[in-house]
Amino acid sequence: LQAIAGLSRTFADGRSYHTLRQNFEFHGVRKENLEALLQAMEKVGFRPENADSILNVVACPGTSFCSLAVTSSQGAAGVLMKEFGSLAFEKDPALRNLKINISGCPNSCAKHQVADIGFSGGMTEIGGIRRFGYQLYVGGKFNGEVAAGVQIKKGIPDDMVFPTAESVLEIFKEKKFP
Repeated sequence: LQAIAGLSRTFADGRSYHTLRQNFEFHGVRKENLEALLQAMEKVGFRPENADSILNVVACPGTSFCSLAVTSSQGAAGVLMKEFGSLAFEKDPALRNLKINISGCPNSCAKHQVADIGFSGGMTEIGGIRRFGYQLYVGGKFNGEVAAGVQIKKGIPDDMVFPTAESVLEIFKEKKFP
């Protein structure tokens, strides 16, 4: 955050703003300073070219920082971003702009129900054993038009988030882009 504050003072109006997609936004950047700002952001670990891609998974603090959370939404988001990046989903025009949000509990701090693919954390029972899991929502929108996603699956074990998301993306590509 100190690095972002420094970039804002150097290249913008001295403030940084946070978007609904958990990105940084700078106001008052001069056109001639834009490339230098983008390079400086990459040096401190931010990749602006992926800010609006499928690699930008939104997650609430989850069990890392929230006493209400049931699951590690940030852990799940990290797995998705890593796996999607290794599969180069951000380069696939059918998948690039899809939005994925993960909430660590039903309270929806990450707005899981208004994403193309949303996960809501909770507990599930598998073979008589209670474990951490997610509910899957699809079809939400919050950009231009607004629509709540439909819950299509309950009881997804936390270690099955990536395979589940990958399967949903394959179905999406097959149905939407034959």
